[in-house]
Amino acid sequence: MFGVESSKGAARAGLHAFPMSAILFLCIGCIGAASRAGEERDPWRDLELPQGMQLDLARGVLARPGEELGEGCLVFEEQSLVASPPLRALARPAALPPSRRVQRDDGSAVPRADAVANAEFVFDLGGECWGYLRVLELHEDVVRLEIAYARPGESVLVRDPVEISVESMPEGLALHWYGAEDAPADASYLVFRSIVGEPADGDPERTLQPIARVRARDWLDPAPPHRLLEYRVALEGASDSRTRGLGARTRAIPIERPGEWPIDLEAGMTIDLLTGEVGGERAHVEVVRAGPMSVQLRPLEGVTLTAAPTRSDTSWVVPETYGVGVRSAMFGSELVARLPERVYVRLFFLGEPQENARMLRQLDPWGGRVLPRAPDLPVTSWSDGRVRLAFSPLDATVDDAGFAVLVVEREKSYGTDDWEALLTGAASETEIEIAESARGVLVRYRYRYQLPSGLASLPSAPQSMMLGDLDDVAMVDALLDRAMEELLDPDWRRRGEARDAIEIVGERASDRLIAALRSSDPALQSAAREILVETSEGRGGVHVGKILQARAALEGVVAPAPDGWLDPLTSERERALIGALPAPAEEEVRRAWTRVLALSDPDPGVRSLAELLLQRSDPEQVEGVPWALLPEGARAHASGRDLGELFAVGGEGHQLAQSLELAADLANPRAALVTFEIAERVASQPWPGMERDPGRTDVELALELVDRYRAGGGNALLAAAEELVNTPRTRLESLEKLMRARFDLVPSASLDENLGRERVELASPDFDLLTDTLDAHESTSAKPIDLVLPAGEYRPIAGMANETVEIHMSGLRLIGKGGIARIFATMRIHDAHDVVLENVAIEREESLPLIVLDASVTMRNCVLLGAETAINAQDSLVELDRVRFLPPPGERGGSHSVRVNGTSLLFARRSLLESGGILAMAGDGLVYLERCVVDGRDANAIQMKDAGPVVVRDTLLRGRGALVFGQGEVLLEGAVLAGESMPVQASDGRVRFCPDHLFFAGPRAELAGAKGFDICPLAEQR
Repeated sequence: MFGVESSKGAARAGLHAFPMSAILFLCIGCIGAASRAGEERDPWRDLELPQGMQLDLARGVLARPGEELGEGCLVFEEQSLVASPPLRALARPAALPPSRRVQRDDGSAVPRADAVANAEFVFDLGGECWGYLRVLELHEDVVRLEIAYARPGESVLVRDPVEISVESMPEGLALHWYGAEDAPADASYLVFRSIVGEPADGDPERTLQPIARVRARDWLDPAPPHRLLEYRVALEGASDSRTRGLGARTRAIPIERPGEWPIDLEAGMTIDLLTGEVGGERAHVEVVRAGPMSVQLRPLEGVTLTAAPTRSDTSWVVPETYGVGVRSAMFGSELVARLPERVYVRLFFLGEPQENARMLRQLDPWGGRVLPRAPDLPVTSWSDGRVRLAFSPLDATVDDAGFAVLVVEREKSYGTDDWEALLTGAASETEIEIAESARGVLVRYRYRYQLPSGLASLPSAPQSMMLGDLDDVAMVDALLDRAMEELLDPDWRRRGEARDAIEIVGERASDRLIAALRSSDPALQSAAREILVETSEGRGGVHVGKILQARAALEGVVAPAPDGWLDPLTSERERALIGALPAPAEEEVRRAWTRVLALSDPDPGVRSLAELLLQRSDPEQVEGVPWALLPEGARAHASGRDLGELFAVGGEGHQLAQSLELAADLANPRAALVTFEIAERVASQPWPGMERDPGRTDVELALELVDRYRAGGGNALLAAAEELVNTPRTRLESLEKLMRARFDLVPSASLDENLGRERVELASPDFDLLTDTLDAHESTSAKPIDLVLPAGEYRPIAGMANETVEIHMSGLRLIGKGGIARIFATMRIHDAHDVVLENVAIEREESLPLIVLDASVTMRNCVLLGAETAINAQDSLVELDRVRFLPPPGERGGSHSVRVNGTSLLFARRSLLESGGILAMAGDGLVYLERCVVDGRDANAIQMKDAGPVVVRDTLLRGRGALVFGQGEVLLEGAVLAGESMPVQASDGRVRFCPDHLFFAGPRAELAGAKGFDICPLAEQR
């Protein structure tokens, strides 16, 4: 039972130094002649020996330093016990319960003995004076000792009773003990009790006091609530309130709930970590936050907290260093609390994104820092009527592992959570067999490690198993028949057992589940779908295609799914949704399958993204030439046109807006964006010319500022112009037009195939040939170059210093031919503009793939992979179209997919950023994402540090951190938030979102620092 140390007398004490709130000077008193020692005073006592003090073992009194003592002097110094004559150490491991019998001649002399908790010694002063000493607790400045003196003529000290067990009951604590083998049947026992961990302050309940005399072997103590109590039981001696020989001790807590019972956490609640009581008179911690993926606790008076080690076999020992501040822990991780009672409590936090947080507790009431962990679940098998459990070996370095036992528990009735111990074995055993007579039924086992003191780990998660041979077709079919019938049973236990049975049977149940997906019963459809998704095979994506095809049949979709839509990998289905646009004849099929994914995709992020895209009309199908590749004659020469003169001409709003857009300088995307924004402002109303209004309008002032900027002014002029005309709608519409103009405004068919460029093709995939060709053409080419790279690997020679591809040539285009050209080196583009990369992969497993400095680069159908930030851009333009950022190898934590600094602009569409989020650093830059997926992984999906605006449109944001974090302006118009923690954590309140097009595929938590629009910014366009 939690909180009860059913020890065999063991006192497993903590090794960390606690502040000593009080020192109990329990003088045994001047015993006088050895012959009278056991007659006048209780021979079995506790004593705290402070560092620097002396204990006169002969007289049983504490003496000050320097006081002259004869034989029998004991001191505590430097965590050691030094005695004269020397103590004799008993050869008994500290992990085992204390000795039951101690003889005078036991042990070996040690001049200096380590003061280890539960260490045992014999002291012998000659004549009739000898006794037994044990370390109960050890702290930095004091050691607590158990001392027993032998009576005259005794050569053996016997512990009676041998062991005490305690059970917490509504009426109090029930103590039970059994005596030594030669104990008389009518023996009388004295029961002592004290409250642990609080100063005495004159209160007798704070020190061990006799509370009962019992002739039986059990006793019920009403017990003061909410306290850690210590009990001692010993044979009664010849006179009242005196004990004889050695007794046993234990500690117990009148518990509210066992530690293995989860506590549902809510912000503001207070918890007594000893008893599990919530909101009671006494408490150790307050819950600051509970979910959606983490917990925050505030320690109350006298309590300190620390993070526990990550789970491993060697982390049974809790840490030594603690603090008083608020601590956070993610679901699945742990904290450790140190209480004023000198007890350590390990706290386990559980929960799922859509569930409340729960907490389990584990402690050793003796203050020990060794808290066993549960075993990992074994591999199960069945053979000839026996269940075989194969466990992973327990690491030999685990503290006390050599003394631990493995306990197997079996559930009495499936799903009731009522357990009984089935068998035990040495913790070192890796295989255990259990005889089971039943067949074709499910059972559940769970497992613990337990120390000799009785201290056990929390139980493992339950493990279900079918009794019988899974190759027995008749038995499995009967089990499945019953399970399918019970999937919708009103009893949740039967439903749970049915689901477990189906998962255990595995793939052989899939045909029945697929048939259930086509059922007319929505509840049965839902149950079957959940099982297909949540089974081990389903989590790997095996059943995704079957689930979606079944939904398609229900929806009457007969056309085959487009490529990628039934892929088992979530990222591939996301890529299919946002990726290449269909030909007009395929649009109906594509939207039909988008509805299928919106209804039934196993991943909530994909479902929400499909639902969002169904609300949008597909973009116009154009596959044009990037502006960076256009020859000079095909580019709009807008730099010399006066925008103010266009405005003065007047005309209908849409005509004037079109003229302004045509005059936009696409060579300068930031200025072009402001021009488009001005055009949006004038598009919906007539402007008859300047003679109409002698006053200056915002639009006129903005146009004048742009003209002054184009004449050589600074960026502040553009910012001022944008401030005059910018609204959420104008920004969204203008960014969409600017991206289309930069990416594919001019159709490919309208231009010559070679675009007036020089074409150079490498003979083979060769890294040195690539770099030599770039060097050769850097200063000699009169035309922009298309450098064609045959598909394959471009690897530098291992160990060579040059592992960088340097690009300083404006107008360069690298094209992978016949597939992807894979470059295994860092690419650095510096002071080069209109660089285009197509069908190229840059892979740098140990470093950063792409650096862009004072340059501009357009990437189409490319791949980036790196151990660090994939793209680092400084004062540059980066355009991404159908670019994929792969996560680091082996799930190593890359930092970000893209890092933009200074005045950098990032435009991305139809791209999958899986290697981390986007970091926008301080500056006047801008980030625009359209139809993208950004996975922040362990970090934030979008993180800003006093950066320029970030605009997100029809994009899925994933991650285990925040999805939008930091200081900066963010506009969300069409966003799916698939996070595992707080979706938005913006400190300056400049995050705006359209509530009509915001989807939660993770915790629906408060968007801290974000504000929704009253209506959709694009509502006028619908």
